[in-house]
Amino acid sequence: MKLVISLILLVLTVAPASLDAKDAPASAVDSGTFGIFLNGKRTATEKFSVQQSADGSLVATDFKTEEATNPAHQTTELKLSAAGELRRYEFKEVSPGTQQAVLEPNNEFLIQRSTMTPGEKPEEHPYILPAATSVLDDFVLIHREILAWRFLATGCRHDNSQVQCPLKQKTSMGVVIPKARTSMLVTIEFLGRDTVQVHGQPRELNRFDLKSEGPDWQLWLDDNYKVVRMVIPDESTEIVRD
Repeated sequence: MKLVISLILLVLTVAPASLDAKDAPASAVDSGTFGIFLNGKRTATEKFSVQQSADGSLVATDFKTEEATNPAHQTTELKLSAAGELRRYEFKEVSPGTQQAVLEPNNEFLIQRSTMTPGEKPEEHPYILPAATSVLDDFVLIHREILAWRFLATGCRHDNSQVQCPLKQKTSMGVVIPKARTSMLVTIEFLGRDTVQVHGQPRELNRFDLKSEGPDWQLWLDDNYKVVRMVIPDESTEIVRD
């Protein structure tokens, strides 16, 4: 818990996938898998890891649908500096397509270079957004936890390693969605303690609501501020930590 609290107080830092010998060892902040269920049936799995080192950190994911043949499969890596700013974000579609993109700072703003097939000339898409903008990409579930941590860092009080959030106070944040090549404003708010069923057992968790131009999300975090359950009510979709 102290590791996550310190991460929150630093407004989140994230680490490289591989470290040079001169770099400090990375510490694991979170890792695991999320099961994605549509109308109660498991349709996909996301494997994720969050690591932190002295000079920054990495959020890595591997998302795959449950089809026996030709499943949808993508990987992502999000690297942030020790100040919590974007260094580089990359997603790769493994199947059924071969779309790839890299999002990086470019002077004061961000630029995305995308290709639909390997070897073609990248298409550039600029965003008039600073490097401090959060990445909230499609089909990357752990990004919702990262966004919740940013809310805890900026919208809540911190006293003796405890986080205290005001009830129903909305905080707005700008996010970029590289896979859709767009950006938008989202709001997140803390709704207090809530008892929900997780793997058939009742658990008392911290409830957060995430609203945007798209469908609303409901998030439940445990007392270590890790996402245990997420729901997209309008899409009959539930995401549960395995």
